[in-house]
Amino acid sequence: NTGHHFIRVDSDGMVREKDGNGEPRIFNGWNESLKDAKETLFAVKKEHKMFDYDYITNYDDIKGLDFEGSFEQAIRNRQNSFSYHNQKYFLKKTSQEDIVVINEAGDIVADGLQVNNEFTVEVREDEREYFEELSAMPDSELENIISKVTVYARVNPADKLRIVRALKKQGEIVTMTGDGVNDAPAIKEADIGVAMGVTGTDVTKQAADVVLMDDNFATLVNAVEQGRGIYANIRKFVRYLLSCNIGEVLTMLLGILTGTPQILLPTQILLVNLATDGLPAVALGVEPADKESMKQPPRRSDESFFSGGLMKKIVFRGIMIGICTTSCFLLLKHLTQSTDIARTGALFTLVMTQLAHVFECKSEKRNIFTVPYFNNPKLIAAVLSSLIIIFAAIYLPFMQTVFATVPLTAEQLGISFGFAMAAPLLQCIMK
Repeated sequence: NTGHHFIRVDSDGMVREKDGNGEPRIFNGWNESLKDAKETLFAVKKEHKMFDYDYITNYDDIKGLDFEGSFEQAIRNRQNSFSYHNQKYFLKKTSQEDIVVINEAGDIVADGLQVNNEFTVEVREDEREYFEELSAMPDSELENIISKVTVYARVNPADKLRIVRALKKQGEIVTMTGDGVNDAPAIKEADIGVAMGVTGTDVTKQAADVVLMDDNFATLVNAVEQGRGIYANIRKFVRYLLSCNIGEVLTMLLGILTGTPQILLPTQILLVNLATDGLPAVALGVEPADKESMKQPPRRSDESFFSGGLMKKIVFRGIMIGICTTSCFLLLKHLTQSTDIARTGALFTLVMTQLAHVFECKSEKRNIFTVPYFNNPKLIAAVLSSLIIIFAAIYLPFMQTVFATVPLTAEQLGISFGFAMAAPLLQCIMK
């Protein structure tokens, strides 16, 4: 309290709020009077020094007051800057996803609401709650309301720490951002603590897991999106390689169990591993982030890497690769009575079914007919390179000598290709 009383006015100077008698309403302090972070207040003071402000009750009590000036409380955003529009876009983006932005600050309620109104999309009425005195609120009550509150005002460092702990007790993955020393305890407690790189103190940066070098919220949202994309790509990479290797091992095992000649020679297995496994797998690791990735809820901290049925998909696809490759070998052996033709057909089937599977691994929810094929040029180039290598191994004489292959007729290629496509088609039916 500055020793002044205030009258709330509009931008044109008209009195904004009046009492029941139509007279200007008098407020005892700027914190009480300020409801809109952008509104203007007129400050007035009694001519003589000895004056009891608690007894101002009506307009007659302020007669003879001197006008001392006006001020405006506002959150100053650089509305013409790229940073402003970028942050506004990404804050709106988070509201469309399973990311909840909670505004907690030591400022008054009007400031907190102004930031929300300025940057975020409209908040539901039942979520427009705030609390100015968290210190007096028991932890049990805070935990009950924590999921509904999006704006906290007059928050001290201890309250920030309590908010983070209450959110974690609800099973939320909490990221805490801050720049001051008083933010350090909450940043340290959060699952991911983020310190401001430009305005942040050394203490805050030491306590944080991540330092935001440009102090831009949009950078933080981009980092979340890229992180999810990297994690998804690791799952795709592992899914592809494990499925293919299970299929290769099962192929050799089924050949032994059925008493047939060796289905694939060591040089042919080496060709598969180096040419048709390696290149597509590496390209799959740089797959662009799925547009739907940010609409998924954050992973639980105790969630397994193979969650969501990933291991079942890996094992099933590996078994199908082994069965299709072995079946192609047995059928061509029966039709041609040639082990070399059957072995070459099995090699072609194994390579083609793996190349088909790499496109299945682009998404865990879509099938081979609905995935986007051309959003990753590196993968297309890797698949084309593998196709060139396998056809060269079958039809170039010097490659035939190295890999013990023979040329296949169109009919034999068709049979091999049919077995290669059986696995992805069956997986589509089962989905």
